[in-house]
Amino acid sequence: MVDETTLVATVSDAEAIVRPEDLAYIDMIEGRYKYLRTTLLDMFNTLNFQASLKAQPAIQALNHVSSLSAANKRVTAIEQKVSGSVVTAPLDHVTQSWMPHVVSGENKVNPNFFEACAYQKLKGGLRSGDSHVTGSRRYRDFDSYLIPEEAWKNLVESDAIGLSITSDAASYLQSRKEKMVELMTSLHRNLKTLDGVTVDPDGTWHLSPLDSEMPPEVKNIQRTIYNLFPRVSIPDLLIQVNSTVGFLRHFTHISTDEPVSGERKLVLLAAIAASGLNHGLTKMADSCRFSYKQLAGTRDHYIREETLALAQADIDNFVLRSPASKFLGDGTSSSSDGMRIKVAVQAANADRNARYFGTGRGVTIYNHVADIGLPFAQKVISTNDREALHVIDALENHETDLNIQEHYTDTAGFTDHVFALTAFFGYKFAPRIRDLFKLKFYSIGPIDDFGKVNTLFKGRIDTKLIEDNWNEILRAAASIRHGITSASLLMRKLASYPKQNQLAKALAELGKIERTIFLLQWLQDPKMRRRTMIGLNKGENVNAVEKILFFGRKGEFWDRKFEDQCNRASCLGLLVSAVGAWNSVYLPIAIEEYERRGNVLSPEIRPHIGFLGHDHINLVGHYPFESAHEYSLDRLLPLRSVNEIEIADEEDMEAYAASSGTY
Repeated sequence: MVDETTLVATVSDAEAIVRPEDLAYIDMIEGRYKYLRTTLLDMFNTLNFQASLKAQPAIQALNHVSSLSAANKRVTAIEQKVSGSVVTAPLDHVTQSWMPHVVSGENKVNPNFFEACAYQKLKGGLRSGDSHVTGSRRYRDFDSYLIPEEAWKNLVESDAIGLSITSDAASYLQSRKEKMVELMTSLHRNLKTLDGVTVDPDGTWHLSPLDSEMPPEVKNIQRTIYNLFPRVSIPDLLIQVNSTVGFLRHFTHISTDEPVSGERKLVLLAAIAASGLNHGLTKMADSCRFSYKQLAGTRDHYIREETLALAQADIDNFVLRSPASKFLGDGTSSSSDGMRIKVAVQAANADRNARYFGTGRGVTIYNHVADIGLPFAQKVISTNDREALHVIDALENHETDLNIQEHYTDTAGFTDHVFALTAFFGYKFAPRIRDLFKLKFYSIGPIDDFGKVNTLFKGRIDTKLIEDNWNEILRAAASIRHGITSASLLMRKLASYPKQNQLAKALAELGKIERTIFLLQWLQDPKMRRRTMIGLNKGENVNAVEKILFFGRKGEFWDRKFEDQCNRASCLGLLVSAVGAWNSVYLPIAIEEYERRGNVLSPEIRPHIGFLGHDHINLVGHYPFESAHEYSLDRLLPLRSVNEIEIADEEDMEAYAASSGTY
């Protein structure tokens, strides 16, 4: 037992050292700061800290500290005499929590807290990108990703920035506010009659899913029509499409820039098929008359991302001009979605994701699909990446004649930044958003009474933030439009800052405006919702066909290098487009024969019969069973030589090592 005297003494000692309830971490800084002051000041004077977009109060405060230090003085007052003149200490960097520690009385300043607060703000500026260090890699100036200032001024003066929104911030905000009020008024007026939209008495909103537009008999009719198609193998299909389109002219030699010619055309088609079907060159050499050496040499000399993109664009343009494509679309809308691919070897860009790969790793092929039902761009991305980062890249950089005006994605494909940038580029962005009523609607300024519609609005747009950064917003968007930087790189850079910088926040505010207007339209326009559903379904069709074609090696990547993965994905996309081109020629003939046999193809069904039927395509090759090979096992064949079993291709080395258990 502890006696009362000892207990009282112990409690008194504890109360003497316990931290007061109102003591914040700032109270504890001054005692430690004095040991770091000289080092921090030397660092600031040595490195060249600059503001990225506008003046940074922390840098101004530390410049003031540095100038006083040169005169052997410190910041002890808001106004103090230095070398015979009165200087004023800048206090814009001091926040409300720091103010009681920095300033006391009317004019007195605590120098340690003044400087410590400035360094903390400087750190935050570096992390947010609002400040940078000249010559640094990690804290590189964000401005270096944008159009240089002089070139930007010339574009503005010549009215050549190339964006759909070029007005000043005030005009833009006013026009969007008027549009928002117009949509709120119509939503309030027509709420009781809107298709699929209901509001509970407690103010909970609901949006019913749309019924499928596809008639139930479409699948049987499509199967019947495609059964009329002649059987064709992948080699014959590629040869015939090239003979019609001539897409191989884009495959130029990496050294001489001469297009592929002669026998090498067939070798090149075999190499493309080997990658697109995921067989690998060694297996293809076993299945065709070309040697591994021929296939590997042709691949290395001719297959590159730029040649594959041009070839696929040629095929897509052929289908776009086809009379049969008018039933599917006119090339003015598109969708994008990802297809997950497991990576069976160790690759730097492969991610773990138990949902898609179990205990393994994998990547995503992000496909952009036109309304004619064919892919026009594909990109290998990290599975754990937000797909929205990559939506704009293909829209702004494709080689086809498509005139994309409206683009669809699922929930993973949207962010407020994407809404903002697509508005500047003139695209109608229409994502299908899951749980859209969990999103906040934002108003521009106060709103009138629109009944239940007002319950959707949970916040207001920071218009001042947009106005202050309007020029930089335009400059960032123009940098993407003119190819100075990619949208994915710019948005990734903005998202990489642990603290958002001013441009990122301003873009997000602008995106909230566009998203709110879109959602108000979405609720009132069932046709838009249906277009989005149809567009996304076309993307799903492409993914399904790609999985069927990409059947070699269990549909897994065996490429360690990112470049090899990209080439394989692009070869797969080219194969899908080639299948669509071949089918686009035979489909009108098959439909004509279908109707000649007494069947009726209604106008409601025709738009649902696309170009990606595949049951008539022979994917397993040809197996000759010839009597010349009929002999018993008493007649043995010679074993292979060392040269014959040498595995020179990296992808086959990886497959061999993995299957042998040596990986």
